Amino acid sequence: MKIAAVEQSGIRIQWAEDALGQLKVAKNYEEAEKAWAAFLLAANSIYSKLEQGAKGNGRSEAWYGRVKRQRKGDPILRYLHFARNSDEHGIENVTKRHNAGWGLPFGQGKATKINLLDQDTFEPTGEQIDCFLYGEQIVAITAHDRRYGDSCDPPAGKLSGRDGTNPQHIGEAAIELLKDLLEEAAKLV
Repeated sequence: MKIAAVEQSGIRIQWAEDALGQLKVAKNYEEAEKAWAAFLLAANSIYSKLEQGAKGNGRSEAWYGRVKRQRKGDPILRYLHFARNSDEHGIENVTKRHNAGWGLPFGQGKATKINLLDQDTFEPTGEQIDCFLYGEQIVAITAHDRRYGDSCDPPAGKLSGRDGTNPQHIGEAAIELLKDLLEEAAKLV
């Protein structure tokens, strides 16, 4: 693995983290959409850098082949790949604007628990269910790659303790995976 690829990938992780920071403080839909697009571009460029850095070294090339397979199988990484391609090469949105009406500041959510209500008595029934309450926000939606007639849903239900349709939560989980990837790549230098 060429050291320049590892160094440049590290910079891209920082850019991705910066974009998530912008997403977190976004005050409106436009700022949030811009930050999410910047995150997708930075996060996915790590793969391009590492692919180029692996060329010419058999051990690194074999490792990168495994990394590509992992990306196809991991719901978070696969979604980011599709969302970036859809955002860059298509005209469909990869997020939708959503307002659940809870009166929270833009982009802010609150984890809570709810109960189902009995239809007759309106009393809580059953076990509590974890949920998130949101005000205005962007929500990750199915990403399409029309070039190949393929699509990928957001990783809803795949993020432990996080909302898998919330771009901020998807991005935070992805950063953890990408940092692990970069550590592996650094060991091949």
